[in-house]
Amino acid sequence: VKLLENNIHYKENNFEAYIAEQKYYANRLMEIQNDSIFDSQYKDYVNKCKKIDSYQLEEKYSFKNILLTGASGYLGIHLLYEILHMSTANIYLFVRRRNSDSPAVRISKLFEKIYGNGSFSAYKNRIYIIEADLEYNYLGLSKKTYYAIQSKIDCIFHAAANVSHFGTYNDFRLPNIIGTKNLIDFALSDQKPL
Repeated sequence: VKLLENNIHYKENNFEAYIAEQKYYANRLMEIQNDSIFDSQYKDYVNKCKKIDSYQLEEKYSFKNILLTGASGYLGIHLLYEILHMSTANIYLFVRRRNSDSPAVRISKLFEKIYGNGSFSAYKNRIYIIEADLEYNYLGLSKKTYYAIQSKIDCIFHAAANVSHFGTYNDFRLPNIIGTKNLIDFALSDQKPL
């Protein structure tokens, strides 16, 4: 504690300087918000958002069986939740086996951790969890299972990826490039919208 005390130096008027800095940034923000160029760009942005909000995807597309990859990740689990709420479609999840928990246990635990106890069971009759791996031929499935699922799916949401900020090309090649290529092949061979 004595060493720490020796390294702490008192700055006179430090709080006043902090307040002055905050006032400067607040005034600068007000200037930007009152800028006519900013104002018109902001209004354009808001109008575009309103237009997107008015889209009725259910009216345009009535998907019955949706494939979602990456459901064990942050984006994927949120996509799963939104798809369940915005549609009546069945959701097929391709999930890799990790550790000792089965893909079904991992997804249900994650879903309930984020959306509350019992939330997964409310939708389990529409969720089909399939152990698969996009890095392999036939997505790690038997040919029979691959073609059976392929014939049912009418839409694909691909959210599976290695999103690490560090790594070599080889760390990303299989999950991000080969996995995506294999999923595109899955979709193209039966004309699925991606």
